[in-house]
Amino acid sequence: MNVSDAIRTKRAVRKFQEKPLTEETIRAILNAGRRSQSSKNNQDWRFIAITDKAVLKELSQCGEWAGHIAGAALAVAILTPDPSEKFQYLFDAGQSAAFMQLAAWELGRLIGNRRDSAIYGGGWRRGDTLLNRERGAGKGVRCWIIRSSGVSGL
Repeated sequence: MNVSDAIRTKRAVRKFQEKPLTEETIRAILNAGRRSQSSKNNQDWRFIAITDKAVLKELSQCGEWAGHIAGAALAVAILTPDPSEKFQYLFDAGQSAAFMQLAAWELGRLIGNRRDSAIYGGGWRRGDTLLNRERGAGKGVRCWIIRSSGVSGL
C-alpha cells in the first residue's frame, strides 16, 4: 500500500475484536511514531504502550469520547512537556500519532485505530495519575493524546 492509498482509505475504528496484537505489530506501530518528525528533531515525546485490559478500561473513563479504549488491544499514551512552554510539543505529538495511525492501517487494514485527545477537563488528572501509577510516566510530562488500536470489529 502506498501513502496516498493509506491516507485515502484509512478509517477511524471504535470497535475492536477480542484479539491481541502481536509483539511485532505493536513494535511496528510504536516505531512509526518514533520515526515521525519533530521540531528541531528534539523528539520530546514519550510513548507508553498499554495492553492490560484493566488499565485500558480505566483510561476509557478519562474522557467523554474515550470509551473505545476499553475494547482496544493496545493504547498508546503520548506524553509531552507542557506546551505553554513551546507550542510545537502538541504538533509533534500529533505527528507521531498520525504516523502510528498510518502504520497500523498499512498492516493489512486489519488494525483499526483511533486517535483522541482523550484527556481534558478533570479527566487528564485521572489519566496522568493512572499512567504514573501503572507505568511511571514521570514528572514534567503530561498525556495529551491516547491512540487505540486493535483488530477491527467492523
